Amino acid sequence: MTTIRAGFGIFYDRIGENLTLNSIRYNGTNQQQYTLTNLALLNSYPVVPTIDLLQTFKTPVSIYSLANDIRAPYSMQSAISLEHALPHNLRTSVTFSHTRTLHMLRAR
Repeated sequence: MTTIRAGFGIFYDRIGENLTLNSIRYNGTNQQQYTLTNLALLNSYPVVPTIDLLQTFKTPVSIYSLANDIRAPYSMQSAISLEHALPHNLRTSVTFSHTRTLHMLRAR
C-alpha cells in the first residue's frame, strides 16, 4: 500500500520589540557614551564630572534605526511525502520539503 501526504503553511514572524526599543535608545541622542582616560577624574569619586567636561571624552556610538518600510518576515513551507509498505511490517518513505522566507530582517 502506498500513501501520499502533502502539506503547506505560511508562518509569520514578529518584529521584536527589542528592535524598536534599541532604535529609540541608540538613536545617537538619547544615550551617549564617554570613555574617561584621565585618572584624576576617576579619583574624584563621588563628585560627578560636569557635562561640559565629559564632552571632551565623548566617543562615537553606533546608531540603530528601523527602515520606514519594514515588514514582518514570513515563511512559506510545503512538503510532500510518499510512503510505501514493505513485507514484515517495514515501511519506506521519501519526503521533499521546501521553505521560502520573505522580508528577512537584516542589519547594516
